[in-house]
Amino acid sequence: MNDHATLHEKWDKRPSAEVASLLTHCIAGNLVENDPDQRTDAVDPDLVFGKHLEPNQFFAIKALLREHMDLFPSAEHPIGVANVEPLRIDTANAKPIWQPARRMPQKEREIISAEIKKLIDQGLIEPSRSPWASPVVLVPKNTDPPSWRMCGDYRRLNTVVVEPKYCMLLISDILDSMGGGRYFTTIHLVQGYNQILVHEDSRDKLSVITEAGKFRYKVLPFGVNLASSIFQQTMNTLSGDMLNRDVSIYVDDLAINSTTFDEHLAKLRRVFQRLREANFTVNVKKSRFAMPSAKILGFIVNEAGISQDSAKPKAVRDYPKPVTVTELRSFLGLFSFYRMFIDGFARIANPLTQMYAGSNVTKTQKLI
Repeated sequence: MNDHATLHEKWDKRPSAEVASLLTHCIAGNLVENDPDQRTDAVDPDLVFGKHLEPNQFFAIKALLREHMDLFPSAEHPIGVANVEPLRIDTANAKPIWQPARRMPQKEREIISAEIKKLIDQGLIEPSRSPWASPVVLVPKNTDPPSWRMCGDYRRLNTVVVEPKYCMLLISDILDSMGGGRYFTTIHLVQGYNQILVHEDSRDKLSVITEAGKFRYKVLPFGVNLASSIFQQTMNTLSGDMLNRDVSIYVDDLAINSTTFDEHLAKLRRVFQRLREANFTVNVKKSRFAMPSAKILGFIVNEAGISQDSAKPKAVRDYPKPVTVTELRSFLGLFSFYRMFIDGFARIANPLTQMYAGSNVTKTQKLI
């Protein structure tokens, strides 16, 4: 049996009794209200719904979730393996790139050891004797309490990876398709990239080296430059005729909006069915169901249209004054993200743009 089939067999023992019990209890659970726009279930606070739902709508959504409980992670099924062709990573004729392990403090070594054990248990990495090796870094996750994700530092590898030509969607196009609805669902996939299997022939290139040994990824990891475009292409292909009709997708985030509840329920059913066919696993903790508004790509969308996330203007106001060309480009990039809210943005920004327009300007050159 090949590795792809083995992983599917390992993770397809669904639905699990654990998830079944959880959602069965949720159907009869009480509501807990906190956020003005949302309500959660007393039995399972990870499930978040719109506060504006009528009781029959609320239970209809929960019944739909129970019907598709195999989409949610459990101890036996922590993460899915997508039913797509395993990914090959093209490095042309490049020679293997080997870097030594980085020395780290004891606390970080303990975190890395725990991460390695978890990834091995999940079947995502395996021991490696590859001539390729990239060091690892710990990236903080936005969780409470704080937690960390171990990632390969693939910057050297990325210099030789041949990136596929694929046009990413414009954020403005996604937002334009989302405004004006009354019901919004946002779905986040569990470690989305890690649900794409890497072909046996390409796994050596993804080897990471630590003080505890060397391991290679069996799935698409974070940090590889082609990850976003490959995942976006995969999701767009799987969505097919549903894309931008039933669902909008930006990498591993899916968004669904509708003007009526019945329409929303029908769209959700079609999206869930497509995710089930593709064997993707949904992160219920990061998903929101049938909300009156949604945070999408740093913006708020609701029945009135599109607005800024209230937390973002402060980040813009507090952004440090740029003093080098590189900092200026980052500065303009941040403001350009909100150009739809700034009348005459191009005219206002033009003097700053001209400051780095010359071909003889270096990245670290002082602006003044």
